[in-house]
Amino acid sequence: QAHKTLPRVINSGQGSHLTIDGKPYLNFCSSHYLGFAVEPRLKRAAQDAIEVHGLGTGYRTLSGTHALHLELEAAIAEFKGTEAAVCFTSAYSANASAVQTLLSKDDIVISDQLNHASVIDAVRVAGVKNKFVYAHSDMSDLEKKLIAANELQKTPKPNGEHPLIMILTDGV
Repeated sequence: QAHKTLPRVINSGQGSHLTIDGKPYLNFCSSHYLGFAVEPRLKRAAQDAIEVHGLGTGYRTLSGTHALHLELEAAIAEFKGTEAAVCFTSAYSANASAVQTLLSKDDIVISDQLNHASVIDAVRVAGVKNKFVYAHSDMSDLEKKLIAANELQKTPKPNGEHPLIMILTDGV
């Protein structure tokens, strides 16, 4: 007879703790690192935006760029003191886009063995052929991989340029 597992039902909002079946638990599996989900100013701004624009703006890649996207990107660029900014709907798509934009298949990646799946997939989707993986937080292993990557970098790419070396790690 199959064992039936019931899902845990969360009875609270996102935060450092979750309430499950009336008991508080530490939340180790959330993307709620900075407290944005419960920040009163952000909640109010979201409610105001929903009143004006409805729920959601559609997918940018399918339906086009919404005025809210442009407003957000302009505010971020001004805050960061940069010419422009681009926002993605997820860290997953941001990682994929960044790696594909910065590297060609003939460049070199040195990746932390504990990188998030989105970072690993970004390298895979970019088609980077020359990959090294170093042990997490092990700088001597990273140094060994850099030495090997430097040797590989001496061979030019088909376009005559030397390959770029990118070290990829993630964290909060």
